[in-house]
Amino acid sequence: MNQTIGTIEMVLLKAKTGYSEKQALDALTSLNNCMQQYSGFAQRKLARDENGLWMDLVYWTNKSSALHAAESIMQDSQALKAFEVIEQQGMKMYHFNPEVIFPS
Repeated sequence: MNQTIGTIEMVLLKAKTGYSEKQALDALTSLNNCMQQYSGFAQRKLARDENGLWMDLVYWTNKSSALHAAESIMQDSQALKAFEVIEQQGMKMYHFNPEVIFPS
């Protein structure tokens, strides 16, 4: 990460019943193009556990950029298509202030 990270956004979510792991991954990956357009975006990582719970980590230069993107992305037609795969009920979003970022 070359940029200073001021906020780490963590979203915990599951795919709706009837969608495969690949369909969920494809939908979540398609959000990369949307997110990269937002000022303050630095990096994104996805992880999945054995029970189908996804963790979406997005690194932002500041919290205001993260909040602006979270609101604005709801107007993006490509993002809305990806969100059709996500179970909205039970989805949780958190914003953290990083204390220490270790080199990769």
